[in-house]
Amino acid sequence: MRRAVAVDPSGGGKDTAGVAAGFLGVDQRLYFTHDRTRRMSSDQWARAACALTYETDATLILVEKNYGGDMVTGDPHGVGCAPA
Repeated sequence: MRRAVAVDPSGGGKDTAGVAAGFLGVDQRLYFTHDRTRRMSSDQWARAACALTYETDATLILVEKNYGGDMVTGDPHGVGCAPA
């Protein structure tokens, strides 16, 4: 089972940032298990995504690129995303 965290960035904290986690089941369906969506700054949603990655043992963070996604630069474990 592959677990992932998905982020829909807020682009500066003026809007709601979506941060959710889930997994792809053996039946090829997506199952959402956690939702940390709320209004937050770029720093806050990045921290929320990192924390959720460790909480769920996710191996992947997916980020929407069209609004704020350019702030994401690499592997979460290699860019300071460490357990809280």
